[in-house]
Amino acid sequence: MLLSKGHAATALYAVYAGIDVLDDTDIENFCEPESLLQSHPEPPLTLIPTGSLGNGISIANGIILASRIRGSTTRVAVVIGDGELNEGSVWEAIATASHHKLWEIIVLVDANGRQLSGPSSSIKNMEPLAGKFEAFGWRVFEADNRLEDIVLALRKCEEWSHSPSVIIVRWDSANRER
Repeated sequence: MLLSKGHAATALYAVYAGIDVLDDTDIENFCEPESLLQSHPEPPLTLIPTGSLGNGISIANGIILASRIRGSTTRVAVVIGDGELNEGSVWEAIATASHHKLWEIIVLVDANGRQLSGPSSSIKNMEPLAGKFEAFGWRVFEADNRLEDIVLALRKCEEWSHSPSVIIVRWDSANRER
């Protein structure tokens, strides 16, 4: 799993705390100088720092291609934000994954309608997301921002082995407006 959307580090840290990788002292020192927990995850808590947006899918492509060279199969999931789709490097990576038929990749787009500077649609409207991914040859699944919907979509991706897959995770209108 690659957390390309580094701003979601707190969710990753919560998971780590839940499985006892982190303790209360780590949590209390969040974002302090010399703390293990910074605003973007860094090694040793993640193999790949996510300070620059737009690199997660490219990194996943490289992991999958290297795995193929070794003669094995590695599935890689990447979490990105809808604002991250403003980066041209993301679309280059999407095209590359399709060209090489990297069915082992699953991208989850947190389509919450927000990015750092405001509503995604007013900064650079990327809709229709599903149509754009389909045009690049990706299998598209959409899910509501509910655990059971995301798990169901992930299971459908696991059954698919013909092209890259994307799950566009939509938030309800109340969440999009905040």
